[in-house]
Amino acid sequence: MRAAAIVVVFAAHELPAPRRITRPSAPQARRLRSPKVIAVMTPRFHDAVRLLAGALILSACAAPGEGPKALAGFKASAAIIQALGEYRSKNGAYPDALGSLVPAFATSLQLTPPHDVARFDYGRKGDGFAFGFGYYGPGANTCSFDSALRSWACSGYF
Repeated sequence: MRAAAIVVVFAAHELPAPRRITRPSAPQARRLRSPKVIAVMTPRFHDAVRLLAGALILSACAAPGEGPKALAGFKASAAIIQALGEYRSKNGAYPDALGSLVPAFATSLQLTPPHDVARFDYGRKGDGFAFGFGYYGPGANTCSFDSALRSWACSGYF
């Protein structure tokens, strides 16, 4: 919040120039002695409105792993995770890269993230694998699948 600023201007310039040197009348003397407050800081109404609007918008946003973009990622990931399982059944281990799934287990189109998904991430992890996808909106979000736990975990930030 910004510091308050008070501007004080003395009212001497408001009096007419005296025609002769005389003692000022009582009302004139009061005006000369009492300062006039021109501007006083008031609460920043617009800043408060912006803060409230931002809080309302963020509270209406879907949590990481929820919403249409996350659902598009989960849907696209299902075919890849199934292809990884089929690859392991045939070869005894998971592949070193997703490209090894093409053409026998998945198409190159299945390995391309859909429009709402920014990227796919894959890596071998011991005898298993870790697979995930990232998407934006709102914020940056990542959902990861751990083959050992057979579960998804999603996180994100604004």
